[in-house]
Amino acid sequence: RVNIDDSCNAYWNGNSINFFREGNCSNTAFVDVITHEYGHGIDHVLGGIVDGGYSEGFGDAMAILITRQPCLGRDFQGPGKCLRNAEEIHPWPPNNPEVHEVGKIYAGFTWELVKELQKIYSEDKAYETAKQLILAAAAGNPSDIPDAVKLSFLADDDDNDLSNGTPHYEQLEIAAKSRNIPYPQREGEGPKERCCA
Repeated sequence: RVNIDDSCNAYWNGNSINFFREGNCSNTAFVDVITHEYGHGIDHVLGGIVDGGYSEGFGDAMAILITRQPCLGRDFQGPGKCLRNAEEIHPWPPNNPEVHEVGKIYAGFTWELVKELQKIYSEDKAYETAKQLILAAAAGNPSDIPDAVKLSFLADDDDNDLSNGTPHYEQLEIAAKSRNIPYPQREGEGPKERCCA
């Protein structure tokens, strides 16, 4: 539904995605917002929205994977402005429990994962690999952001043994560390390797 008589928001209602007309903000029916709200729909269908912070982050992750850039809600509140920017560092655990603030942590993890994958793959393959890992985690209906990160490691595992790593363990690890998110340890690793400064 588009051009709803309100401004500066959009929402998933359990059945449809809904966008507001231009007012104090731009018309919200554009690609970043559309893919974010569609992300809520995916989360809903894959087991229900269990955690609001994860769902907001997953919506932003979908926007990152479709638009291939970290500025989310481009021009939403004026030309050149990002509503949220996945390049910003927001660490786990969240300081602010508001769901959009919590979601920034998972969006940052997703953006960092893409950047790390681009060091070993072409841009297309990096985004495709990130998409597979993020959507596989979503299919597991994560209970929160650390659970979603763990599920990405599990999805990447090719021998049913996380203790020896996974094909993209290094890239997932760097992405998790970049936002201080707990993640599964390889054999011989301990708490010191778990988090970043």
